[in-house]
Amino acid sequence: MKRKIIIILLTTMLFSCQNKSSELIDKLATAEQIKAEIISKKNDILSEPLRMVYSDSLLIYSTENNEKMIECFNIDKKKVITDFIDRGNGPNELMMIGSFNISDKSNIYVYDIIKKSVYELKVDSGILREQITLKESGYQAFFVEDNEFCISNGIFPDGRFKLYKDGKLIDTYKKFPTILKQNNDTIFLNMAYQNFSSISPDGNKFANIVFNSEIIEGYSIIKGKIQNNWLHEWSMEPVSRKTIGDGDMAIQSENSFGFKNLAVSDKYVYATYSEKSIKETSPMTANGKYLFVFDWSGNLKKTFLLDYSVRTIAVSQDGQYLFATAIIENDVKILRYKLNITYN
Repeated sequence: MKRKIIIILLTTMLFSCQNKSSELIDKLATAEQIKAEIISKKNDILSEPLRMVYSDSLLIYSTENNEKMIECFNIDKKKVITDFIDRGNGPNELMMIGSFNISDKSNIYVYDIIKKSVYELKVDSGILREQITLKESGYQAFFVEDNEFCISNGIFPDGRFKLYKDGKLIDTYKKFPTILKQNNDTIFLNMAYQNFSSISPDGNKFANIVFNSEIIEGYSIIKGKIQNNWLHEWSMEPVSRKTIGDGDMAIQSENSFGFKNLAVSDKYVYATYSEKSIKETSPMTANGKYLFVFDWSGNLKKTFLLDYSVRTIAVSQDGQYLFATAIIENDVKILRYKLNITYN
């Protein structure tokens, strides 16, 4: 029997901050402006992609409103070449895609939130092969074939990230970013953190952003333990929460959008960011206008100012191209940015 390791990245959160540190302001002010090449044609992309991964000239992404769950866009041909996977609970069907990830062997994995399962996706045939079913549903799950890791995030009361092996819990990561250390209310902490994570193709590290905040983190799995390697929390202080209904938290109009999306390679972490507050919301401000590039030690290598506000992102294997989606003149577009970075 194969040994199975599952990492559950715990999340819940509606959190945000109203003041920016001088360090963050300096980084935004010195960002390098770059322009996109629009590589999709008018009305080619009918529904804005929600999750996306890049592999061998293909962008594979989930769709929200299309009949099929997954589309493939060929970068070289600059068009959608196929779609597949019906919506449903039957064999070779999916109900709600939470995440994609790609391994260092170029295998693609997709996670279904409702079915609580991770599948290997065969793009050439549109066939799903189940890898593992989780006991607890999460928002994302990433399968790593060499070690058979599975990373997922969801709502749990006893920590942020969990590590499972052979179906058994072996570690729970319970630490929260320091800006909330002064508040030990369990409900507040669970509602205060809504994470979005991405795992490296080599499978031994993952990055995490906290939505509606300026918090980004890097983790690794060492000897059966989840280890935090670095943390940036540029926000100065949390905006006081407003409870509604049965205690749910409502984001306030002055809250910053903060980090919006995340993609990683084996060497670098790419995070989009919006500096605007929610009261300034529009299609041009609700998504990420800046791109931060970190190494896996947490060092900021580059800050870019994009010419479009982008939603979903993916990166090429060499880390030199960013692929993104944006709404331009009421049409969903796929963009390609050449980053032109010499990494040390």
